[in-house]
Amino acid sequence: MKHVLYNSFLAIAAITLITGCASTPDDFSPYIHDQSKKVQLYDEGKAPDGDFKILSEVTSNSCNSKTQDHKEGDENEARQILSLEAAKINATAVIDVKCWTSKVNLKSNCWSAIKCKGLAVERK
Repeated sequence: MKHVLYNSFLAIAAITLITGCASTPDDFSPYIHDQSKKVQLYDEGKAPDGDFKILSEVTSNSCNSKTQDHKEGDENEARQILSLEAAKINATAVIDVKCWTSKVNLKSNCWSAIKCKGLAVERK
């Protein structure tokens, strides 16, 4: 009985690892893509002129999940996904954008990823 439970657990874990992945630009609607072109990204310590209201923190992840190719994710894609996430909540900009490399992440089935985060804002 222990073998059956253990093997079942391993099978579920393997399926989770295989199916888990990060968002890609293809996961967003054409409308959100159009809106994201209006979202400006400001790197850490920079902000747009004028008054703005913080809506939420947004995050992104560009992942390389190919087992034969252990290259990092793509920072441009991670920044694009960040603007897509911001567009979903009607933000006009993302401030304090920070990106970094993250190594093996079994939760998202990534060998290596570029992650970004920032604060989605709208102009007042």
